[in-house]
Amino acid sequence: MSVPEPSGPANGQNARAKRRRKLVEDLEDALPDGTRDERSDAWGERGDTGQDDEWLRGEVPPHHG
Repeated sequence: MSVPEPSGPANGQNARAKRRRKLVEDLEDALPDGTRDERSDAWGERGDTGQDDEWLRGEVPPHHG
């Protein structure tokens, strides 16, 4: 003899929780470990080339001499 499934709000919440867990499991592998803003190439950072100081000096307005 089988036990009947509970009906009502509790059953709906269980089904919703199961669907949510399955969705998380399915998306876990598809999503990257890091986001674009965590990578240095995403912000246009060039690394340490030594040209940053030269660029900054060139951007100083004349009245700041």
